[in-house]
Amino acid sequence: MTLRRGLCAVVLMLFLPLAELTHAQSRCGCDWRESGCQRRDVLGCDTGRSEPRQRSGGESSGSSFDFFRDNPISRYIREAPQRRHAEFLKRVQEAQEAAAAGNRDAAIALVRAALSLEDDEELRKWLARAEQEQRFWAKVGAVDDAMNSRDVDRALQLAREALQIKDDSGLRKWIADTENQKLIDKNFERMRLALDAGNMRQAVAFAENLLGLRADTELQQWVDRYRAQFAMEEDLALARAQLLEHERRFPAPPSPCQNNCVKLGLVVGIAQEYQTYHYAPLPAQRAAAEIALKEQLERAGVRPDYFVRLRDYDYVIGLAVSSNKLDDIGMRGMWDNFASGRATPVLQKKYDELRGKIFGTLDCYSNGAMICLAALANRHATAKNVRLIGPQITELAMLEWDGLLRRGEIDRLQVVINRGDPIPAVSTAANYLVPGLRTHTYTLIAVNAILDQFGLRDDILRNAPRAEVIVLNCRSAGYTFSMSCHALESYDLSNTQ
Repeated sequence: MTLRRGLCAVVLMLFLPLAELTHAQSRCGCDWRESGCQRRDVLGCDTGRSEPRQRSGGESSGSSFDFFRDNPISRYIREAPQRRHAEFLKRVQEAQEAAAAGNRDAAIALVRAALSLEDDEELRKWLARAEQEQRFWAKVGAVDDAMNSRDVDRALQLAREALQIKDDSGLRKWIADTENQKLIDKNFERMRLALDAGNMRQAVAFAENLLGLRADTELQQWVDRYRAQFAMEEDLALARAQLLEHERRFPAPPSPCQNNCVKLGLVVGIAQEYQTYHYAPLPAQRAAAEIALKEQLERAGVRPDYFVRLRDYDYVIGLAVSSNKLDDIGMRGMWDNFASGRATPVLQKKYDELRGKIFGTLDCYSNGAMICLAALANRHATAKNVRLIGPQITELAMLEWDGLLRRGEIDRLQVVINRGDPIPAVSTAANYLVPGLRTHTYTLIAVNAILDQFGLRDDILRNAPRAEVIVLNCRSAGYTFSMSCHALESYDLSNTQ
């Protein structure tokens, strides 16, 4: 419509002056239509008439051309570029204001409108950059939506598409961190499944993969602890194989009871080392041996009532590698729990003193139960009757004790447990959590029953039905565990003969 109006204006400007010219006079004052007027206009006005006639209306002949130059339509056409440029500048100014206000979409629309009025190279470059930013941030927004929906794979795909639009170091780092976290989550899940399946070596391997992806002090300590355990297990297996081979090649001769017989012996447990807990009086020197034992206990800071209890024995031996409980548990007691007492013969040289001993009755207290089992099962020592007092026991250990009874290698096995003594229950339940050290699958309820001591007696008899289980009351405990109920002096053995 605008173009049509413009064409009409041009036609009017062209033809109105021509129409005026058809009725205009020449410079000589005659009408162009009069005869001879054109001739006089060419040859001179004096050729036919002395004075040229005035054109009707008294206007000059140039007025028609002035109209052609100065009419409003002509001026509108001449001023059109200035108006377009002014409109262009206005749109550019509005785009700048919109961009400053953070309204990118409005700024882009205004720049497009400005470029439709006037081309500008710098403005086109700005528009290209702005449109690139617009597409980039649209993708980033889609990444956020995908992460909110927990669709990590979709979020990573959208982030890579955003990088194809524009490179961004922050987004690259986010992609790397997210992919790394995916690997961490995957290895954690595999580690959890390995732990549920009881495959500790595989769980440790996945844990090492995790440490390769991200540093974690606690996880590193956990891996180091199990790696040390695996190394110890391998060393123990090798040492046990070497010991069995030595015993096969060089069997110890049996000792007659009349030459080397102990009526009542005791093997003590955790943190009770040889220097303090060693008592082997000769018949003619018993009084001197008791004095020496009392002094040993006093130097070690042991309670006097321990002496009263120990002096009733004909032989006492302690094989701890340290007087510190945690150190002895970590270096020896824990491995005895895994290996049914076979760690102590390897780790403690004083164990050799048990070799060849013959006992009428052998009391085995706490971790001493594992040491006694190793000595009797390996035939390093013999005993007629065995009493396990507050013992460190496991399912596999009880199966071995039952085997000794079935084969007649011991005549009688009594398991004496104080209510409230935590050691028998905890050592039994602990091995149910270790792969390869259990023969049955136990529910959480069954393990809880053992820890609560209500199911411990049944568990012992299930694994060693020929054993006698004696449960005593402990004055220091109600219905909870107490280490005072594990102390040797808290056990009353008067009714166990």
